[in-house]
Amino acid sequence: MQVEPTRMYRVKDVAGHFEVSVATIYRAIESGSLDAVKLGAGRGTLRVTGAAVLACLEHSQGTRMYRVKEVAARYAVSTTTIYRAIESGRLDALKMGGRNGALRVPESALRAFEEACGLCGDVAGGELVGEVAR
Repeated sequence: MQVEPTRMYRVKDVAGHFEVSVATIYRAIESGSLDAVKLGAGRGTLRVTGAAVLACLEHSQGTRMYRVKEVAARYAVSTTTIYRAIESGRLDALKMGGRNGALRVPESALRAFEEACGLCGDVAGGELVGEVAR
């Protein structure tokens, strides 16, 4: 999706662009981490501003975002191992939404993680090789 800063986007379209659920986008709006405009009276309709989408993309360096499950499959480890790497600060991730938001790992964070750990995608016996395994 080509994002224009002056355009308004449906929540469903934004969710598809970031590969997250609609509920995650609503949580991001409620928590204030994603700007939206309410159109109409009563329940109304929410639209996300193009500027807010671009700001979110800029924050993630505009790279592809991976789910934790995809990162785990890439290194042939469990999702728990990836969550531990994120919690310890060895792997950067972005939380999309509020308290129960989904974690996404930018491609640039994966490259930095691999360089810092000396991985280059190497795996051994289901555990990451390098500093990550420690």
